[in-house]
Amino acid sequence: MWAGILNGNWPKKSAPFSCSFGKYRMNNTMQPFPLDEGKIKQLMQEALVETLQEQRGIFHDLIVEAIEDIAMTNAIRQGVNTESASRNEGSDILKGRA
Repeated sequence: MWAGILNGNWPKKSAPFSCSFGKYRMNNTMQPFPLDEGKIKQLMQEALVETLQEQRGIFHDLIVEAIEDIAMTNAIRQGVNTESASRNEGSDILKGRA
């Protein structure tokens, strides 16, 4: 659908619409403008940077969770090849007594 709109082929029976791309605004009452590959790349980069800046906390949480998952996976792999420990031994290690 968007390819047709960007080439000037507007939907025949559609309600008015508008959309924004960063600094650029387009609606169905304006003439379409051609976008070359470089312009599309620039718009995508601007959108990604803006999203990363606005949603910094969400991305931070995702990265922290991924690192924790990797650490847990590595600990499980190491633990498979070691001898079992009692609950008290594990508790002592976690409390810093061992």
